[in-house]
Amino acid sequence: MADPRDPFGGHLDAGRSGGRRGGAPVRIAAIAGMAAAQIQAWPGKRSELTTALAPLGILLPDGQTFDERDGRLSGRIAPGRYLVLSEGTIADVQAAVTGAMGAVADLSHARAGVRIAGASVEALMAKAAAIDFSAAAFPPGRLALTSIHHMGCLVLRRADDAFDLHVPTSFAVSFADWLTDAAREFGWTTGTPVGLRVGADA
Repeated sequence: MADPRDPFGGHLDAGRSGGRRGGAPVRIAAIAGMAAAQIQAWPGKRSELTTALAPLGILLPDGQTFDERDGRLSGRIAPGRYLVLSEGTIADVQAAVTGAMGAVADLSHARAGVRIAGASVEALMAKAAAIDFSAAAFPPGRLALTSIHHMGCLVLRRADDAFDLHVPTSFAVSFADWLTDAAREFGWTTGTPVGLRVGADA
């Protein structure tokens, strides 16, 4: 079930910082109302797991991509291991995965998400990790697990000008501080939290 608490401790409440560069500021918003499930497929059971999750509209992509449909995102984060992000609940995911095919861990209280958007997001992400975040190399639908400022982070490119960044809840406040500091040269604004779907308010 989605965690109603603010993992960022008010550090992403409405505010703004002027930038040294021209152009529109980076928009930063916490992602609210999100539940998360980590699924581990037992060896040789991926096909059974795929069949069990199909009625829920959940696919298990291979490689560094994620699938998005009906308010849910799913992607592979390690061999045989998948992350499902959902609006509200992952109870049906837990019910669908039997102990014979795999295991489900509810990470809803353990992950915090933030969306950054605007014309300067690629330049901002270039500060974050040694990955080519250009649209040609890292298009919408691509994901990466990396470390940003010594904090583990799942990066999802949601649109040409938008990324979602998910970090452990215990690092959420530190991550918010790093993010607003890194975005200072472009200018940034924070405000109302957003929903998991791009373009949806929380």
